[in-house]
Amino acid sequence: MNVLSLFDGMSCGQLALNRLGIKVDNYFASEIDKYAIQVTKANYPNTKHIGSVVDVKAADLPKIHLLIGGSPCQSFSFAGKRKGMSTKCNQEILTLEHYLQLKTDGFEFEGQSYLFWEYMRLLKETKPKYFLLENVMMGDKWQKVLSKTIGIDPIMINSSLLSAQNRKRLYWTNIGTNKNNLFGIEQPGIKQPKDKGILLKDVLESDVEQKYFLSDNAIKTVARSKHGKQCLNLNKKSICLVAVYYKQGRDKQYINTQKILGAGCRMDDNYINTSLLKSKNINSIPKNTKNYLEVKRKVKVRKNKVDIKALQKLLKKHKKSTYKKISEDLNVNLTIVEHWFRTDKYFSIPDPDIWLKLKEYLNIDINDFDNSIMEFIEKDGNFDQSNRVYTTANKSPCLTSAKKDNCIFVPENTKKGFAEIEDGQCFDATQPNYKTRRGSKMDKKTNCLTTTTPEFYLYKNAKIRRLTPIECERLQTVPDNYTNHVSDSQRYKMLGNGWTIDVIAYILKHMNL
Repeated sequence: MNVLSLFDGMSCGQLALNRLGIKVDNYFASEIDKYAIQVTKANYPNTKHIGSVVDVKAADLPKIHLLIGGSPCQSFSFAGKRKGMSTKCNQEILTLEHYLQLKTDGFEFEGQSYLFWEYMRLLKETKPKYFLLENVMMGDKWQKVLSKTIGIDPIMINSSLLSAQNRKRLYWTNIGTNKNNLFGIEQPGIKQPKDKGILLKDVLESDVEQKYFLSDNAIKTVARSKHGKQCLNLNKKSICLVAVYYKQGRDKQYINTQKILGAGCRMDDNYINTSLLKSKNINSIPKNTKNYLEVKRKVKVRKNKVDIKALQKLLKKHKKSTYKKISEDLNVNLTIVEHWFRTDKYFSIPDPDIWLKLKEYLNIDINDFDNSIMEFIEKDGNFDQSNRVYTTANKSPCLTSAKKDNCIFVPENTKKGFAEIEDGQCFDATQPNYKTRRGSKMDKKTNCLTTTTPEFYLYKNAKIRRLTPIECERLQTVPDNYTNHVSDSQRYKMLGNGWTIDVIAYILKHMNL
């Protein structure tokens, strides 16, 4: 059997075929990422690497029996710009013939998703017995373009059925196809796989290196972030793993195992960052739950209201240096500095203990905001929506939970307006102010690990650490340490770009060989 794998990455297709025990005579891999090639060569040294997909010609290959590939998705993905396939001068490409003509004429193409047409070119040229194309969930327009071109509708399979990760993907394949429908496009003949019931706790390592845990300084940085942090509920699913996971440092994807020290949620003091609550939704909380928001100690609130617009105008007027220089000169986290000078809803009032120093640094010679920024009064009782609430130690804005065992509320774009999270449960705190936000409480599965990895909290007495490369391999049902021939950052990247092996194996096992 001869296999041609386009956009081969770390050779997930080869892993799936090997898992099924299918003998492969020649495995031709088109890939340009040197780190992915390095991993493939270490595991499958007989792989025949043939370079970029744009240079591959069927005439140079033997008879191909199986063509597989996952063409770049960025221009299709809901997380991307969704420009689809076009030239840089915005000519949409809707047919293979049009693409080939534009290519001949020397046009430059937008992004990488246009490489779908290279897949189609080689599908036409090689005429394999079987083919498989994978891509992300996308808008109806481009899904129809792909389906019409290929001649078959895709099957959507969520990796959560066969792994601990929520990962919805579309698969176009002629394996197990049914008869044509009324519109002449074949329907997928493969049924959904049975749910194996695999949860995140089933794939976690028991002995994790210290480097994957947040340092005290990192935790303090996380605590100051605008969204807070999300951690993973060990009894649920992981979010979808994506390529830029490796870029997101130690403040994005974590598992809590002992004690949360920051990130907007301190279990020792029962803190919750008010950024996780929309004040307009507070009144929608049922009467019998409003007591969750009672403060069980003395708190500090601003004595005077801050004129936000006037303060923003003043700070913008006096900003003469870059954010980075201000951060370095004042020894303040760069993200915090950036938020001082924003003019949208993410604007942050400078802390009282830095205000006078900031004034001097920016050469602000008026005292109009001194009282409103620096003066506080202590109060008992319930949370006051008109003022940000601080602890007596002047920590981050907080609410404390006096009733119902540390119940907290996370905003959602639902009729209720919030999700109720109890101790030990997992919630998604990514971009809490988004108008379309919903699904904060993750039930049974975690959300998808994507290129912009969401921020997770496990609301529990725990330390914070990120998922290890081995755990990410397990989320993709890849053998442990398969990718350990490159750095951790490259491991995360290729795993995020890769396939869930057991899903691919499930599809390929329907081949009639």
